[in-house]
Amino acid sequence: MNAARALETLRGLGRPIVRTAEAASVLGVSTSNASHLLASLEAAGSVLRVTPGRWSVFGRPKPYVVASWLTDPYPSYVSLYTALSRWGLIRQVPRTVYVVSLDRTKTVTTPVATYSVHRMPPELFGGYEDRDGERMAAAEKAVFDTLYLSRARGHRFSHLTEVELPAGFRSELLRGWATRISDPRVRSFVETRIDDFLGRATR
Repeated sequence: MNAARALETLRGLGRPIVRTAEAASVLGVSTSNASHLLASLEAAGSVLRVTPGRWSVFGRPKPYVVASWLTDPYPSYVSLYTALSRWGLIRQVPRTVYVVSLDRTKTVTTPVATYSVHRMPPELFGGYEDRDGERMAAAEKAVFDTLYLSRARGHRFSHLTEVELPAGFRSELLRGWATRISDPRVRSFVETRIDDFLGRATR
């Protein structure tokens, strides 16, 4: 299969990020041949190796699209400080892209951006919107994720200062996520943090 046909096939999958093994299966070639083919496409600027074994089928992928597929097959979405900034709750724009996932907590450096991945238990995973391949936490869920992780992540997520709530912010939705926490002590901690957050935030 020539490079142009291979690229067309990979882009036709509707997935911005593919793994080498997946490409090999779709293209009907060995993993080694798929790797060489993808490398030649990268040299031409048509694809980009995001991490070992993971390729963007576009030469210049959007950072938030990469974030949404970075931990595949584990799902993930952009949240925490990145989403808080996106929704205007905080003024700082973090250089690192913060991601919530069912995958383990880790830092991933790519040619596109550096990603700080944080694991969330399955019952608390969700609350994001999917727009053109970008999975972004809703404003309320970004706040919840930050307050929930503040318990286990030391000072990294402990302080939300000068927070401005965007129009339409739903406090009841934020509180609703806390009811899903099964551990009473953790739920109490998060509910206290939510009360403090809402008491200090301005609209």
